[in-house]
Amino acid sequence: MVVLALAVANDKLRILFFAGACLMAAAVVFVVPPHWRKRLGSPTAVFIAAASALSVFLVNPQAGSSDSKVDTREMANALLVGPFDQRLPGTLTADDPEAYGTRDASAVSNIAVVKIPMEWHAGTKTGKSETTAQVEVYPTPEAAAARGRVQYGIFSGETGRRERGETSPTRASTQTPESWCFYFNDGWKCGGYRGHAYAETYYASGGNVSYPDAQMVQSSLLAYAESKEKLATEPR
Repeated sequence: MVVLALAVANDKLRILFFAGACLMAAAVVFVVPPHWRKRLGSPTAVFIAAASALSVFLVNPQAGSSDSKVDTREMANALLVGPFDQRLPGTLTADDPEAYGTRDASAVSNIAVVKIPMEWHAGTKTGKSETTAQVEVYPTPEAAAARGRVQYGIFSGETGRRERGETSPTRASTQTPESWCFYFNDGWKCGGYRGHAYAETYYASGGNVSYPDAQMVQSSLLAYAESKEKLATEPR
């Protein structure tokens, strides 16, 4: 009965199971001979007290983020509805999110891809075509991380550079699959993952965008995805 109590998610049912265990233990004590009752009295009391604390107070299947469920469809819808409310550098602004797509082989398991159109409003940083930002939603954090590792490998590895006919990218800082930014001949390419999301940004005119600005946009995308994931998370 105590084992069943530990496995039941509903608090009321777990208390009922515990009460049943107590009654069974008491019944066993009262049907045994008197000399055995004296021997079993103290151990039984200790057993019941320990079982009570363990099954009712210490074990709570609803506690902890690992037991939370993310509705990835709801997360994708929340990303699409917007608005994009994260801080961006300088005069860069974000327009309404829109549904998008990707043909990358490593992205086939995505639930949805949401594009965040962005536009510079001063100096030479003008035009929506210069900045591409997108958030991809995946069914599990492991799938999002796998997508991030593949993209990181492509843009940091020799094979990817040869395939695109580009020279070695500049490593502006220590890079990891969780968050990275590389500078190529035609601009910055940044990516990273967090939770169920993988985010990626690209700047066609990279010379007009500083490394801190590129990093800031990437961080804003991941923060936006994280905020929508929290909205779509419910305890089991």
